Parts: sequence; C-alpha cells; structure tokens
Amino acid sequence: MKILDFKKTYSTDNYPYGFKRTTASFGVEFKANKGCRTIFTTVDPKSGKLNKPKNSTYSHLIILMQEENGHYEYMHFDVSSRRSMVKTFKFFANEENFKAANVSKEAYNHMLAIALTSSSASLAWLKFETTEEKVAYRTKWYQPVFSKIQAMMKQNITAADFQELLSAVMNIPEVLVQM
Repeated sequence: MKILDFKKTYSTDNYPYGFKRTTASFGVEFKANKGCRTIFTTVDPKSGKLNKPKNSTYSHLIILMQEENGHYEYMHFDVSSRRSMVKTFKFFANEENFKAANVSKEAYNHMLAIALTSSSASLAWLKFETTEEKVAYRTKWYQPVFSKIQAMMKQNITAADFQELLSAVMNIPEVLVQM
C-alpha cells in the first residue's frame, strides 16, 4: 500500500456508479476540536453534477492509502488506549510513513491532546495504597509520556519524536496500565 498526502484529495475516473463509470474523489478533512473524517464525492454521470459529499464520523486521525490495484483505503488511528497508542506511534515512528503521510501540525496536536488525556485518565484509575506511591509511579512511569507529548505539541514533530514517545509508552509496566 502507498501512503498518500494527508493534505490532498485524490480522484479516479473509473469509479462504479450503477452500471456506469464516473469520477470519484477521496480525501481527509480535519476540524479543530473534532478530529479527522473521510470525505467521498462522486459526479453524477447523467447530469455531470457533483453529488453531495459523504462524510464519515470523526476519528482521532485518518490517513488515505492507495492499494496496488489502484483502490483507495482509509487507515484510522486511535489513541484512547495503550494498545492503540502503540500501533499509532509505531506507524508514525517509521520515517517513510511519517514523510509520506504529511499530516498537518494541527491534526497531530489534536491526536496528541487525546493521547495525553487518555494517559492521565489511565493514571487516575490506578489504585494506590498511599499518595506517595501514586506520586512515585507518576514521576517514574507516566511523567516521561506526559512530558514528551507536551514537548511535541510545542515543536515541529518528527518521526524520531514518535519513536521516543513510543518508547515512553512501552516503558510503563503492563501491571500499571489501565488504558
């Protein structure tokens, strides 16, 4: 699969429309405080007019990909659990994936804000014997994740940043993970 530019819309002139063929467009839209959603439109082959766009529900982050046969697919990324964070951060830690996706800073920041909230909620749900124990766990295991996310939101993000964030998330012992 080929990863396509987040900021562009792609089209094909050979999309099935009943028993006819038409032009179809595929893209991703980002809205602040909502996230990303897919945008799909077709042209009515009878009238030549653009049909009403079909939009998906919002997701944390979506990447458009093209299969070897020319078909378009959407890859949805979620950061509401540790498992989904690992999958997402691993994908963007790959330099080729990171560059090809060309995701906007605003979209990355939206996703990172959700990851920060999810991580904080995970820590809040952990049961501790004392406040000192909670502070110690937060400082040792969770603070590196919080600090890295906050730093990434203030700077230009690179694939290496996602690798560091992935390492910080993976360093949290499994017994401490509620997310």
